[in-house]
Amino acid sequence: MNYLEENGIIDVSYIQEVVEMEKRKTILANHPYKIWEGKDSYWHTYLVKDDGTLQHKKRKHKDDIEKDVVQYYIDKEERPKFREVYQKWIAEKEECGELEANSITRYDNAFERYFPPNEPFCDIRLCNMTDGKLEKFIKLTIKKFNMTKKTYSMFTLILRGVFKFAKREKYTTFDITSFFNNLVLKKNIFEKKHVNPKSQVFTRKEARQLINYFQNNPTVIHLGLILAFYTGVRIGELCTLKRSDNIEKYFLTIQRTEVTYKDKALNKYVTTIKESTKGDD
Repeated sequence: MNYLEENGIIDVSYIQEVVEMEKRKTILANHPYKIWEGKDSYWHTYLVKDDGTLQHKKRKHKDDIEKDVVQYYIDKEERPKFREVYQKWIAEKEECGELEANSITRYDNAFERYFPPNEPFCDIRLCNMTDGKLEKFIKLTIKKFNMTKKTYSMFTLILRGVFKFAKREKYTTFDITSFFNNLVLKKNIFEKKHVNPKSQVFTRKEARQLINYFQNNPTVIHLGLILAFYTGVRIGELCTLKRSDNIEKYFLTIQRTEVTYKDKALNKYVTTIKESTKGDD
């Protein structure tokens, strides 16, 4: 291409102009809303906002409204915002089988909590991200949600994943790894939950009282709780036990668990059985 351009055989700028014109035509042809001239002599159309609602746009000249439409789609494709990139990132995780359905639900719930549509941070295009903007957002979010180190871990897991994906896709040059390597947070910034250890476990006496009660009132649930007391089996694993798991006397195989996730197609939570346990992940 350089040889052809240098020798006057091909005009690269002209080709680029033609490509951009064709792209403009394609964008306008695929725009789902009508562009019309109103009685007020202005040109009108609609664009979809980040929260899914429609935004009415109007300009004095048709060329100006068409420019707005084209720029809107170019920005969405080449200069996306944080929420837009998250959807691409999590969709790839799901498509490639990197995350189980219940894990995706956990990510989505955390995302909607910390990055809602009305959060100003979500309006920043990733190509315009700076250390200062991100650091301020992180500190304000920690304060707003009284984050513990555990909840902060999930929050930063999303940030790291989205920015690494964005850099790979060339939406930004922002280096999230370098940012976190240089980020300094005071130790007292995180919420500390003081829990009485005695309230977290049963004493031997309490356990014996419960087991005696369960034995004297033998329902399916009570028998299951006795098994949980003696073996430490998780509730999700307990719910999926089969007779065939009792392969010999005093010996059970724990090989499946119950999981709950949000089915996006049905838009509701679904409970199903996973043919492996948490420890097998």
